[in-house]
Amino acid sequence: MKTSDFCLFSVILVMTAFLSGCEKPFVRLTDENAQYGDLEGHLKIETSQATYYFNKSGGGFSGIVDLDGNDWVGHSEAPKASGMWRGLPNTNIPGWRPEQSGTETKIVVNESDRLTITCEKNNYKCNWTFYPDRAMMTIIAADSNYYFSYEGAPNGKFEPSTSYLFRPDLAKRHFLGQPTDETDIRALPSEDWEWCFFGDLNTKRSFFLVHHEDDSIPDYYRPMEGMTVFGFGRTGKADENLTHVPQSFTIGFCEDTAYQVVSSRIRTIAKNFERVE
Repeated sequence: MKTSDFCLFSVILVMTAFLSGCEKPFVRLTDENAQYGDLEGHLKIETSQATYYFNKSGGGFSGIVDLDGNDWVGHSEAPKASGMWRGLPNTNIPGWRPEQSGTETKIVVNESDRLTITCEKNNYKCNWTFYPDRAMMTIIAADSNYYFSYEGAPNGKFEPSTSYLFRPDLAKRHFLGQPTDETDIRALPSEDWEWCFFGDLNTKRSFFLVHHEDDSIPDYYRPMEGMTVFGFGRTGKADENLTHVPQSFTIGFCEDTAYQVVSSRIRTIAKNFERVE
């Protein structure tokens, strides 16, 4: 074999090996009754950017784990804000919280690039749709006011001096040791949705939350011992202020913390938003 032929053959082998290791974006339901922390009965949903542990009876996430194995929720049997109070969406009256029970969760779509589940409890109904790069909740029915809340630990550990909430309307980071002075996350002039992201100085990854309906209702953050307490439609006294349905919320990771990168990602998601009911 000539040297040139050998070099070309080597390049082909290397490229073949590389491409075989590059998996297409995916969504996989890998366990329908997984244990996570002290709770059983989770859907374990693996995607290209995260692994989700969704408690079927509680109707909420016990864990949302990034590609490095850090759990940005971290529900556990540890006391109060250190574990047992954590979750997402942690709504109040409907009770979609991982430690609660009584939610009927059904799988309605299970494909290689999308998984949709429905959750019903009393007169409340929602669905979650998981994509390779995000997950979206749509609240379809609710006979009382509600909010959507993230209670967890950015990058796997609540660090008030390094973990932060980034508000695009204020164009700055808010470190998590203090409550926010201004509570309503206002949409930018060119947008008709609300969003923010959480991050930490020790990582280049961010966790974003999008409310697809713009409003002037308070969106409140405060620290609670060892966790975040952030809610769209939530006040400092945990009042529920969202009223109408349907309303949709998207969560996901971005492998960057720069405003330009994260905002571009959010705008793409908002532009391509299609409600799943």
